[in-house]
Amino acid sequence: MSWMRIIGTWLVLALAMTFNGILRETVLRRTMAGRGADVASAVLGVVIILAATWLLFPPLGGVPAGQLVEISIVLVALTVGFEFAVGRWVDHKSWQALIENYAIWRGHLWPVVLLVLALTPFIVATRHARPHP
Repeated sequence: MSWMRIIGTWLVLALAMTFNGILRETVLRRTMAGRGADVASAVLGVVIILAATWLLFPPLGGVPAGQLVEISIVLVALTVGFEFAVGRWVDHKSWQALIENYAIWRGHLWPVVLLVLALTPFIVATRHARPHP
């Protein structure tokens, strides 16, 4: 397992997800009613995460579950840290507004996207563990 490759994959994800957020704010919000832009952006985010990790993660088949958990924690911690840093110091959002994005009971889908991110090492490990015909 190469941590450089995993961090590199996360950097690709951070860039792609930033563009996803820009797309949501500049295009989707203007063309979709209600929460449609948020739902479309969350779905696109999940697709980005699954595609990038599927293509860019190193082979994880045979990696112990404990290491997969470590990878998940690193990915989620980097993502949450990035979201809070950019949200607070670039977008000038309040701490309350940033925390509100985690209120799944109010329809916010960001926790679902983070859950998918956390599961990707296990998904990729399963893919790489399968014998190829």
